[in-house]
Amino acid sequence: LTSGSLKQGEQKGKLKQKDTMRKHRHLPLVAILGLLLSGFCSVGAQQQAAVRNVAVADIIFLVDSSWSIGKEHFQLVREFLYDVVKALDVGGNDFRFALVQFSGNPHTEFQLNTYPSNQDVLSHIANMPYMGGGSKTGKGLEYLIENHLTKAAGSRASEGVPQVIVVLTDGRSQDDVALPSSVLKSAHVNMIAVGVQDAVEGELKEIASRPFDTHLFNLENFTALHGIVGDLVASVRTSMTPEKAGAKGLVKDITGNGRLLRSFLAMLVAPVSMATAGAALCEAFVRAD
Repeated sequence: LTSGSLKQGEQKGKLKQKDTMRKHRHLPLVAILGLLLSGFCSVGAQQQAAVRNVAVADIIFLVDSSWSIGKEHFQLVREFLYDVVKALDVGGNDFRFALVQFSGNPHTEFQLNTYPSNQDVLSHIANMPYMGGGSKTGKGLEYLIENHLTKAAGSRASEGVPQVIVVLTDGRSQDDVALPSSVLKSAHVNMIAVGVQDAVEGELKEIASRPFDTHLFNLENFTALHGIVGDLVASVRTSMTPEKAGAKGLVKDITGNGRLLRSFLAMLVAPVSMATAGAALCEAFVRAD
């Protein structure tokens, strides 16, 4: 081997090592965020709502409306959402619903506090327009964190009410879903993933809470959506058991504000040391709290 070949080999090895370090540098920050969320954002037992006699939850649907779904299949999505809400709206339960469509950009259909009655929710779902566009699931999840899981948007997490997000998608996301999903699950948000047709099993697992057998549904086609309504409703109800409805560690407001989330996401790509990033994140949480 010539000295030039050896140098080229060394340079490639260094680049590969840097790339590996850059990828794994993100993991400790996610762990730090989880610790901070449990420390700063958890609701103390004395502040939590008493366990209620009725089923209670804040349920947010994040629905893919990209071009790959098409108008015909989107009608089946409407019917599925309608059936789920109707099945949950029985027996004097205390549910709030929100709905966000995502494609290239997320769009709020309604927030948790938009409609006073579930009949209004059902009417909106039945008439919801189809957007079309790309498929950025990660961006949709970040949008929920900044715009929906807050008291101003109707979230009752500060009262000890379980937060449930149902994500429905039909294919591979054009952006990262792992980080925002990790943030949400670290904040004790119950994540349910529904994949249809060309959905990627690995991505669904990154989104869904455990156990996967009750939080992950991967279907061959859109007509199969109707068949999982009962199982999905049962999964939502699992998050409302007495020990969870008033449990410790429920998130109050996992964002504090949108700026805090953006700062955290920026740290993951900024050329800063772990010590600097960790210290900055801690300081941001202290200020937000």
